[in-house]
Amino acid sequence: MLKYITIPLSSDCGSFCHFENDSDTDGELIDAGVLSKAVVWAMKENLSIQIVYPCGEVTDEIEKVLETVDHVKIMPADIGGTSKLCDADIVVCEDFSPIEEADNKIYIVRSRFSTLVASSDKLKKLLLRASKVNIVITDIHDFRKEDVEVYREFLNTMASFVADCYADDALVHLNIITDRLLLDEMNNCNAGCESIAVSLRGDFYPCVGLFGREEFCCGSVDNGYGGHNLVLFHRDHAPICKICDAYHCKRCTWLNAKLTHEVNTPGWQQCYLSHLEREASASVLAMVNAKRPDLVVNKFIPELNYLDPYTIIKEL
Repeated sequence: MLKYITIPLSSDCGSFCHFENDSDTDGELIDAGVLSKAVVWAMKENLSIQIVYPCGEVTDEIEKVLETVDHVKIMPADIGGTSKLCDADIVVCEDFSPIEEADNKIYIVRSRFSTLVASSDKLKKLLLRASKVNIVITDIHDFRKEDVEVYREFLNTMASFVADCYADDALVHLNIITDRLLLDEMNNCNAGCESIAVSLRGDFYPCVGLFGREEFCCGSVDNGYGGHNLVLFHRDHAPICKICDAYHCKRCTWLNAKLTHEVNTPGWQQCYLSHLEREASASVLAMVNAKRPDLVVNKFIPELNYLDPYTIIKEL
């Protein structure tokens, strides 16, 4: 069942996830008529609307359409003057420096793995000023098994910081560690089954990262939503993922297609990372329960002896 729709306003809107924007058009804006149709369709379907803003200005006609509907504003950190960030719900950036105008907002920080693991001190400062920080590692495809201990050490450092904050009633939120503490079932990317995106031409795709790949087109603002391959995006058709308890794993559809050529099958890299993060969540839970047993109740994350569930399948 669809819940969300994402509408980028320009061809050069920056990425807010794992995909890179490879558009060869220079700042082409969505037509106000197409935007209006997308908004009306989303309202009829009772969907939450997420608007991705470009760095530059949009037309008055686009602004008028946006004024007609409540929406989540996803804005880049360098959006033509930081004063605009006061209106943002989510701020997308590529470093860990807090922005005064974006205090107490959700940050999406897109970072290379090597930069992330070297930025724990900066990340700690950002966590104390943001309402939540979502980390997106942009080069997961280059993650090596030799990087496991590096990531584990970084996560342990952040887990200790999060646990100390919790003990002091500072409830910081870091997706790679705290999301798993709050979930009792899978909460993945869910592109194509709970969310879709609208291209500048008004075509529907499971996510922005799949724009232009006609095999993934699943309708339009004129003809509605549907496609014969959409069932493949559902977790029920991923036998391993549907019984996994790394509930916070994003199972990024775009990344799945890149790494395994199957939209519902993650590469081993995603499995390794999400299970290392699951370990860190369990560590936080243990530390918090020792200091503040009243804070997190009825939560248990069992220990596992693997990072990639596919290795267990091979042994059976």
